Amino acid sequence: MGDMGEMYRDMREMRRMERERLGVKCPKCVSEQPQRQATITLPGGMCRVHKPIYRDPRPRLTDAEWNAAMEGTGCQRITT
Repeated sequence: MGDMGEMYRDMREMRRMERERLGVKCPKCVSEQPQRQATITLPGGMCRVHKPIYRDPRPRLTDAEWNAAMEGTGCQRITT
């Protein structure tokens, strides 16, 4: 596989780890539509199903907080 393919695979893997560690299920999806899988929202993110209604109330993470949460995964944000 070429360099671009490897880069996109790594980005997809990083996004998966980020959702596992930082994401929470949208409470609107859980309560209103229990049959479907709930949308996983990141801090400050918006549920795609309940767009104007639900936004994750947690503030977006700073680079240092993100690095601490993702410690041990090999992912790191560059702090400026």
